[in-house]
Amino acid sequence: MAAVTVTIMTILGLPVSTSQAVIGAVLGVGLVKGIATVNRRTLINILIGWFLTPVVAGFISLSLFFIVHLQYVPVQ
Repeated sequence: MAAVTVTIMTILGLPVSTSQAVIGAVLGVGLVKGIATVNRRTLINILIGWFLTPVVAGFISLSLFFIVHLQYVPVQ
């Protein structure tokens, strides 16, 4: 199902995350088979990763910006 979703979104020219599509498909199959089949710890770890990745990337980018800015912009 994830492949179908990614293909349709690509044909429509819409951005799509393949990793999110695969996780969604696996989670959907798990829910169909019964909620007990879903490994909650793994799901929580994935969600934490999805949340923290852009936050950490933002902090790293901001830090690098200030390092470069202080190094190359002359003080007046």
